[in-house]
Order: sequence, then structure tokens, then C-alpha cells
Amino acid sequence: MNCVRTYTGRTVSLVTPQADTISILDIACALSRINRFSGMTKLPVNVADNSLNVVRWLAAAKAPPLVQMYGLLHDAHKAYIGDITGPVRRELADWAGRDIVQRIADRLDLAIRPAFDLPPHIDVRHLSIIHLADQAVLAAEWRDLMEGHSPIAAMPATFAIKPRNADQSEIAFLKQFDLLRIAIGPSLATATRR
Repeated sequence: MNCVRTYTGRTVSLVTPQADTISILDIACALSRINRFSGMTKLPVNVADNSLNVVRWLAAAKAPPLVQMYGLLHDAHKAYIGDITGPVRRELADWAGRDIVQRIADRLDLAIRPAFDLPPHIDVRHLSIIHLADQAVLAAEWRDLMEGHSPIAAMPATFAIKPRNADQSEIAFLKQFDLLRIAIGPSLATATRR
């Protein structure tokens, strides 16, 4: 069976994921424990901190709370499939003739967003600014945590990347989720944390 068993005991299908199997607790737990760059950094940095830094960049750019929430959740699918590096993804895509990792990620995203009362599809303008933020944070991660020249053409975020331990990242991720949920408005603010 192509399913993932989660921290809270849920079963999430990678073939037909359903919104009612998605939990922010699972996402925060998993992302805070998955290292970026396969752990090949000077200091360990996790996917939850990457997402929090994307939100930090978006907030500085005065992006609305909804866009910040999408930024926070832009890598939420990695809670279920891990953080597969770019070189591995490209090799798999060359071998399979299509980006199979992105296909699974897209399926998960279409279940994750409605789980939190968000529209399943992101407006192209919002997607563009989230991508810009993600690239700026990635460039900053290279600047602060990697050796050698960065392959990222984007302008790095102006703030320093400061890794935290997994527990701190998980708490910060959940707190940011709650703050954005309230800022977005009544329908999301009253939704219970699953």
C-alpha cells in the first residue's frame, strides 16, 4: 500500500491523499525533523525553518496573510515524502521521463490546502512571489550554511539563516500557523487544529 503512517497515527495515501487525513501537527513534527540539503550543511537546518524563513521574507515584502500561509505550507508535502534533493529529483525525472516527485507533491498539496480551509489552487501571482521568497531563502541558506559558490542566481534574503533544534522549529511552525490562521479571517481562524 502506498501510504505513510504519521506521528498522530493517521494513514496518508500518496496515490489518493484526502484532506481529512492531513494534520498540521504531523506536518510541523515531520518538517522540523527533516534536514535540508540531505544534512550536508555546516549546521543542521530543517525544512520547517526554511518555511518559516519564507514567511519572514514574505512578511517583509508585505505579502497578505493568505500568501504567507501558502508560503508556510509550500513544502508541507515533504512531511509525507521527505526533502528529496534537486539532483535526485532531476535524475528520477530523466529516468522516468517526467517529474514523478512533483506529481506526488502536487497530489498531496491538493489535499493539504483544503485540510486547512485554503483554496486548493494558488493564484499565479501569489505562486510567483512565494517562489521568489523560496529562492531568496535558498540562496541565503547557501550563503550561510554551505561551502563554495552558490548555484542559486537569486538575491539572497537579507537576514541570516540561524538554525534551531527540531523542537524549537516545531513550536515556531505551529505558532506561525496559528497567527496566520487568525490573520486570514473568521473561516480559517475558527477551524480546529487537526
